[in-house]
Amino acid sequence: MAKGTLEVGGTAEGGKMASLEVEQSATGGVAGALKVDNDDVDKQAIVVEASNTTADTIDITSAATSAKVMDIVASGVLTGDVIAITADSATTGNGISMSMDALTTGSALNIDSNSSTTGTRSLVSITNNNTAATGSTPLVVVQDSSTDAAVFQGGRVRVTKGGAPYQTALHHSWVMGG
Repeated sequence: MAKGTLEVGGTAEGGKMASLEVEQSATGGVAGALKVDNDDVDKQAIVVEASNTTADTIDITSAATSAKVMDIVASGVLTGDVIAITADSATTGNGISMSMDALTTGSALNIDSNSSTTGTRSLVSITNNNTAATGSTPLVVVQDSSTDAAVFQGGRVRVTKGGAPYQTALHHSWVMGG
């Protein structure tokens, strides 16, 4: 065993291996039943090596009502990604799948940037990066209700196809289909 390594060996209980459980009582606890404090700046704080093929690798079940289920704060000057997902061998699955069937006034996805910088950037970028992927549609919006499928407010809308763009000014209306 390497220096600084804590190894917990499982023992059979009722025909199954025991797992490590960290439990905090309902009262008198500390902030965080499990804390990983890593001061090594060039090493990962948590590494999960899983051979799971038919079970979830990580499962989070929460009874949170007004708190976040997961809170990620990147406090450094970030030039990389906050979350990076690489699943290059995926064929028929989804990169992110979300179900929020009880929404009333909330949003399934809320993206907000309050940056005052004048640098050119995109808040959402969708790229189909292979010219041979002719069956791919980068964005599909399906609205089963009778209300608007999309609303764009402020600025202008620009649509291009390899040449001069079609633009709408603030005072123009662009209606397609019915």
